[in-house]
Amino acid sequence: MKLNGKFYLKEQIVLNELEDIVIILEQEEWYKISTEFGNHVNSEHANKVAKQLSDFQDMFRVYFKNESYRKLDEMLILAEENMYDPIKEKVNLYSQGAYGVIISADSSSIEKFLFNKCIEYFIKNLTNHYGN
Repeated sequence: MKLNGKFYLKEQIVLNELEDIVIILEQEEWYKISTEFGNHVNSEHANKVAKQLSDFQDMFRVYFKNESYRKLDEMLILAEENMYDPIKEKVNLYSQGAYGVIISADSSSIEKFLFNKCIEYFIKNLTNHYGN
């Protein structure tokens, strides 16, 4: 819905978008989110991130508790604020070892990277489907 030049979304639209991402992760089709993952992401990482996204969904349930419509811009800001900051934390798929050898990052870094990519995918979908 568009009102006064701003886009507003219902709770169910936002929750459905997040649920679609959780399903992608559970079906081990994370390549649909990003082709960057390669062999670095596995089902254990995806399951942990799916749990984080479920918690993220709960946050939106609380966000919509008092109003049935919310501004798209506010939801996008909220999503961006919940992403991991790669400057403050290790958020990557791999690191370079001695002699330039590329090795997989630790599980925590991979999960944070996967979570960030899922949130970027979520933001892109909301913007493309409802922000135009």
